[in-house]
Amino acid sequence: MKKVTLILGLITLAARAWAYDVESAEERRAEEQMYQRPGANNIRWEGPYAGIEGNYTRSSADFSLMPTGRWNDFRDLSFELSERGWHEFDRDGGGIGGYAGYNFMLCEHFLFGLEVEGRRVWGLNDRFETGDFDFNEDGMFDIHSRIKTPYLVTFGPRVGYSLGNFLPYARGGLAFGEVDAHQGILTSNFGGNTSAKESSNQVGWCVGGGLEYALTDHWRLRVEYQYTDLGTVDFSGWGHPDSFRGFTSWNSVQVTQHSGTFGLAYSFH
Repeated sequence: MKKVTLILGLITLAARAWAYDVESAEERRAEEQMYQRPGANNIRWEGPYAGIEGNYTRSSADFSLMPTGRWNDFRDLSFELSERGWHEFDRDGGGIGGYAGYNFMLCEHFLFGLEVEGRRVWGLNDRFETGDFDFNEDGMFDIHSRIKTPYLVTFGPRVGYSLGNFLPYARGGLAFGEVDAHQGILTSNFGGNTSAKESSNQVGWCVGGGLEYALTDHWRLRVEYQYTDLGTVDFSGWGHPDSFRGFTSWNSVQVTQHSGTFGLAYSFH
């Protein structure tokens, strides 16, 4: 009788263990299905990442010219030079670059990160000449302007909201870019020319947004738009030769950029 009771007890325990195991398996399957439903946040966005990108950039540069010094002895001529020295460059270019950052998940969907991006752009250099123009009896004049912005680096935070494999985000922060500018006044019978040039590493700001798509748990594609303002570069011009030294100028150029990028990154989580 004791043996029968023992056997029945063991059978009962085994049946309960089997039922618990079946229930646990069903719960696991239900949980997996819940996180695999469309739109579920089943991609790990947190951690470090690095990628490469191609970009298209449209740059705008607004030149201003104010003749100073002995040019002020010729008021009408000074005003004419200032009017003709204003010029707006709009130039398209393309390039390649890279980016890297780190993402933190604030909750199931909201993301906060820090990112640095650098790019080299070709084609954002241009020049303009007014061509020879005659002003009263003061002779012939020509104004040359040149601009080049070869690279850009940005750094700052970004915020996003994960929607399964998709991550729309916005980002902004500081921008660092090189601006090479030149502007000169050429004369025919004043005995010299006025020339101004500057190569400056500018600090500005940027803002933009994009959409990232997870190909796998590690590989990411993204498209992004970014607006950048590198501020205004002020620089002075001097007359040459020495006998023309007093014919000076004050020059400035303001640089902004609109960029579209396409990137591929790897997440190292």
